[in-house]
Amino acid sequence: MPPDASAQAQHGGADFMEWLRAWSLVLHKRRWLAFGVATVCAAISAAALQFYRDRYESTARVYVDTQTVLKPLMEGLTYQPDIDQQLRMLARTLISRENVERLIATPGLDLDAGDGR
Repeated sequence: MPPDASAQAQHGGADFMEWLRAWSLVLHKRRWLAFGVATVCAAISAAALQFYRDRYESTARVYVDTQTVLKPLMEGLTYQPDIDQQLRMLARTLISRENVERLIATPGLDLDAGDGR
């Protein structure tokens, strides 16, 4: 390393220390202003979070062999419905009120809805 480079590195470190010392003095003199700005930012953030609503989403896919499930239901029919009709029948069967109520009651999801949440 040439002698000039080490002198520049030492001088650069001294410049940084002077800069750091100057900023610390400015911050020390204006500490109440910095504290006030931080307090206002915290208060605004806290107020904004009070209006933020929790949102929960869930999706599910159910793969069902329509022939296995619907075959006992379609035994007395004179014609075989097409795939779209079978899917509609299966959807009505799976999403019936009785099945949804049983689904909600099983894992304990039937908590009181009047708790304000």
